[in-house]
Parts: sequence; structure tokens; C-alpha cells
Amino acid sequence: MNIDIVVVGVYFVFMIAVGVIFKRLAGSSTSDYFRGGGKMLWWMVVLQPS
Repeated sequence: MNIDIVVVGVYFVFMIAVGVIFKRLAGSSTSDYFRGGGKMLWWMVVLQPS
């Protein structure tokens, strides 16, 4: 097996694992996502790049 294929496979598995972990930690709605869970100050929200 080519080492490049192994490296790409490990990368994809790692990215999927990170996604699953953050999904469990995230809030249940898109409102929580866009508002930072309501914990961000108004000036932090205004300064976010679009």
C-alpha cells in the first residue's frame, strides 16, 4: 500500500473524529452557533470577519 494513501486516509479519519467531537459539544441550534452560545460580547460579534 502506498504511504500517500495511508496518510490521506488517516487525515480523513482524524477530520471526521474532530467533527463528531465538536458536534457533541456544540449547541443544538444554528442560533447558538451564530450567537456564540450567547456568551460573546457585542463588540466581539461586530468584529467577526464575514
